[in-house]
Amino acid sequence: MADLTSFHLEGLYQPLPSSRSIRLIRFLPSSTLTCYMITVEVEKAPPYVALSYTWGSQSRRTPILINGFRILISRNLAKAIHAVGAFVKEENLFFWADSICINQNDVRERGVQVRLMNSIYRSAEYVTVWLGSAENDSDLAFKKMKSWKARVNRTKQENGIKDDDLVILNIRRDDPAFFGSDQPAQKRLKTAFHELFLRDWWNRAWVVQEGTASNPTRTLLFCGNQSTNWECFRVALNIMQFIIFRTDGADFKTGMPLRLNTFRQWRESGRNVRLLDILQLMRVYLCEDPRDKVYASIGMAMDVQVNSIIPDYTKSRAAVYRDVVTFLTERADDHSLDFLGEVIRSDSSSTVLSWEEDPELPSWVPDWGPFISVIPFPKHLNAASYGSERAYNACGSSYASPGNCIIEGNKLRLRGSVIDEIAQMWRTCEAETFGYTLDEELSWMPTAGERMYIAGGTIMEAFNHTLVADIGRKDLDDPDQFARGFAVDWGVVNPKPEKALRGPARLWATLSKPKRKESRSELEMGALARQKRNWMFEDIKTVTFGRKLFLTKRGYIGLGPAAVQINDKICVLFRGQVLYALREKGDNTYEFMGECYVHGMMDGQALRDIEFRPQEFILV
Repeated sequence: MADLTSFHLEGLYQPLPSSRSIRLIRFLPSSTLTCYMITVEVEKAPPYVALSYTWGSQSRRTPILINGFRILISRNLAKAIHAVGAFVKEENLFFWADSICINQNDVRERGVQVRLMNSIYRSAEYVTVWLGSAENDSDLAFKKMKSWKARVNRTKQENGIKDDDLVILNIRRDDPAFFGSDQPAQKRLKTAFHELFLRDWWNRAWVVQEGTASNPTRTLLFCGNQSTNWECFRVALNIMQFIIFRTDGADFKTGMPLRLNTFRQWRESGRNVRLLDILQLMRVYLCEDPRDKVYASIGMAMDVQVNSIIPDYTKSRAAVYRDVVTFLTERADDHSLDFLGEVIRSDSSSTVLSWEEDPELPSWVPDWGPFISVIPFPKHLNAASYGSERAYNACGSSYASPGNCIIEGNKLRLRGSVIDEIAQMWRTCEAETFGYTLDEELSWMPTAGERMYIAGGTIMEAFNHTLVADIGRKDLDDPDQFARGFAVDWGVVNPKPEKALRGPARLWATLSKPKRKESRSELEMGALARQKRNWMFEDIKTVTFGRKLFLTKRGYIGLGPAAVQINDKICVLFRGQVLYALREKGDNTYEFMGECYVHGMMDGQALRDIEFRPQEFILV
């Protein structure tokens, strides 16, 4: 028996014969983990199970025999194999796990296999997710999932209802004990799911691909001795969303399963998901190698063709991130500068938006490594359709030539115009996106809101439009369809604003609210009203979180990145939908700070403005 710690890697890991080859293992009857390995083309592979798991600590390892070679695997992988192995053997299936089936010491092979990852999980008979050992009442949560699923299915059939939310509302109305027989039972159940949602697996970058590739009935979640499929889990997730997220609020981390389920629904519906959409989703996920944020995304992106971006672990992090920008700017469409919205600069004065910036990255290249939950301004009015109408058109339509964007090493050459400067700014909004508090936004509220605004209307009206970047949901039945011309409705945000708001906010909400005898309490609000309120909160926080309100020298109100400072330039860039904050360095060179919304300047007004003077910008 050879030991792989004794330089016998080549004995087990023979070079793969083609770029479509994968290795699979089959478990053998034995008192110890023993199996044999085969090499096949992924399209011709026998039925197999693909495992999705966290590697865990590598300090404590467990031996496994493969083709007579003894290798060491992490204890978490060994636990996963123990939990999933019985199912694999029972179904007479082969098995795939990355740390076993990929030669981790061969950088070239890793790159080739990463390109295949989407195919590996899509081609699997089942994708098994290992959440970890049983603890914190996880058994209770899994058993409740199954009973909830059975009850929801029965209610759907009996009442002819298709929508899960309506089913849950009906059950809650007719059977208060559905969520738990009493308050202690409900609290215990909520805690069990809360802890389950905090498992490490939900935070891995690769789970976005691994956990969404397979059919929901063939994506199996294992935790200790319990298991269920994603379809069952999804019902429980909807119920817990109703219980926790819509009543108590929730911290960001417990919302990770919701994010993954949303992306899974995108893939299931065949939505045209672009690389930039996926990379934005990846910002809040973790991975040991920051290049994997990109490499885990390209296999799922509909706009990335074969060989557009090739995984190469010999390249530096900065080089990989520049490759992404090169790919995005080479597209001959009017979204080629959308990537600039993903540049989130660190702000040393912030408590949640401060990190060590990579000195090798130019200011205009997005850094996909740090955990960032700031969301760019929307670029499409239909979030589900890439070809939909542009959300903004700050640069007009006269300067869309591809020659206006040129990459030269660490420099990006663009044309545009300085139109204003930041003269005053307020504190950055740092309240979590999932938080149901608008304290920071209320502190921004103008005290002279009745005065006229430079672009028309009142200052208060401009402020209300700015808080949602002038965009809102056009149809409550279609949450992906947006429209311009929206503003904050303080009567919707808080059913009793005169009691909850303070100062100018209270006065404005009282004056602008339609007269009626009595405000409805939270419990009296119907499902539609509650949904409208939640969406208004979401629309506000999506725009304001990680940004600060500013006033320009000319009197325009805007929202900009946390890192902007007084005297930073507000610019229009040709081919860019929105406006941008640049910091002058001298000799036409600028540091890129981030994208901005400026009310009254988002639809080509700058090109007709007396301050419009086209020039070249060199971003460094």
